[in-house]
Amino acid sequence: MFGPQRPTVVLIYGAVGSRKENLLQSLMDSQQQLLEKTSSATSSIHRMLDGLEKFVFVPTVTVAPKDIEHDFKRTPNCFEFEDASNFASRFASNDFDLCWKEFLDKQYECSKSEAITIDYIYKAIPNVETILKEHPSCRKVIISTSNSSGSEESGSVFNPLMEAIKLYKDSHDVKIVLVRASREVVQQSLKDKGCYNQDEIDTLMVHHEYIEKDKTINDLRKYLHYNGNIPLTFVDITNNMEADMRRFVNAVEGKTEEENEPFYESKHTAREYMKTHKVSELLQYLLQLVLVEMPSDPRQFLIDNLKKIQSHSSKKILTSSDFETMFSMIDINNKGFVTYDQTLKTLINLKVDSKNAEKALSAFEKTSRINQGQFVEIISKQLDILNGTPYQ
Repeated sequence: MFGPQRPTVVLIYGAVGSRKENLLQSLMDSQQQLLEKTSSATSSIHRMLDGLEKFVFVPTVTVAPKDIEHDFKRTPNCFEFEDASNFASRFASNDFDLCWKEFLDKQYECSKSEAITIDYIYKAIPNVETILKEHPSCRKVIISTSNSSGSEESGSVFNPLMEAIKLYKDSHDVKIVLVRASREVVQQSLKDKGCYNQDEIDTLMVHHEYIEKDKTINDLRKYLHYNGNIPLTFVDITNNMEADMRRFVNAVEGKTEEENEPFYESKHTAREYMKTHKVSELLQYLLQLVLVEMPSDPRQFLIDNLKKIQSHSSKKILTSSDFETMFSMIDINNKGFVTYDQTLKTLINLKVDSKNAEKALSAFEKTSRINQGQFVEIISKQLDILNGTPYQ
C-alpha cells in the first residue's frame, strides 16, 4: 500500500505551554499554501521546508471543558473536536488507536465503559491506517501526544507517548521529537492561555521541569534503545517561527541545518572544487612565500608566483640543500644515518602533525636506519605545501 518504504510515524511531545501546537499549526498552514500554490512565497516555503508536502498531520480527537476547548481552538487544525456522545461512540467502535484522559500534568487510561465527565480532557489518536489509505504518498505521519510526569508504579498513571511507541514500533518506523521551550516561554504561554489559575500554572511548571530534566531524557533514550534504537531529536522554540519550522522539518527529515539552507548545492560544489584543487594549500603556500620574501610589491609578487605555479616552476620555500643541512646537524658523528625516532622528532619539531609524521614513516621499522637521501625525501614531502597538488 505504501510502496517500498513505509511511512515514518513521528511522535511529537513536549510540556504543556511549550507552544508545540502553535508550531504544528504554522506548519500545517505552510503545507496548505504549498499544496494550493496560492502564495507568492510558495517557492521559498518549499525550499525552506523541503519535504513538508509529504507530511500527514494527524489531528488529536478531543473532548474538553469549554474554557480548555476555547484555548485548543486557537490551533484548530491540531484538534478534531467531538461532543461526549460522539467521542464515546467512536471509542466503542474502535475508531481510535489510542485514547486517554488528562488532568493538568497527568494522563490516565480511558475505559470504554466509563462515562465522560467534565473533570478531564479526553484525547485520542484516530486510526492511522485509515488515514494513510487516504494519503498513499505520505512519507511522515505527524502525531502529537503527551508524556506523563506521574509515577507508573501505582498503575493508575498512563503514559501516551510510551503506549504510542509500543503501538507503532512493529508496524512502522518511529521517530520521537521533543519540542522544548525555556521556562520563561512556558510560563508566559500558560498565562496567555487564560484557562489556568496560578496554582495550576505552578503545577504545570513542575511538569515542564520534569519533562526536560536530564534523567527523564536519559530514561527515554534507554527505552528507545531497547525498542530498536528509535531516534530522538529536539526542536527548541524561539521567537522566530520560520526558523522553528525549519528546525522541525530538518529534525523530522534527518537533515542538518546547512542542508536546508538556500544555495546548499552551490556551496557544496564550491567546497568540493576547493578540496579537489587544494586551493587552501595553494593559499597557504603563497602566504608563506610572502612572509619569507617580504616583497615591496606583494600584489605583483603574488601574480608572478601564480604564473610560475601555472607553468609548474614554482619556487620551493625550503630546498633539498636545507634538508641536507638538517640531516648533518642531527648526524653529528657522521655515521651516514639517523634513527626512526630522530626523523619523527624532526618532523614534529617542524610542525608536522604527529599522525601525519607517523604516516610519513610508515614504510620504516622503528629500528630502521634512515640515510640522507631517504631523510630528504621524507622531510621534503611533508614540508612542501604544494606536494601532491595540481600545482606541483
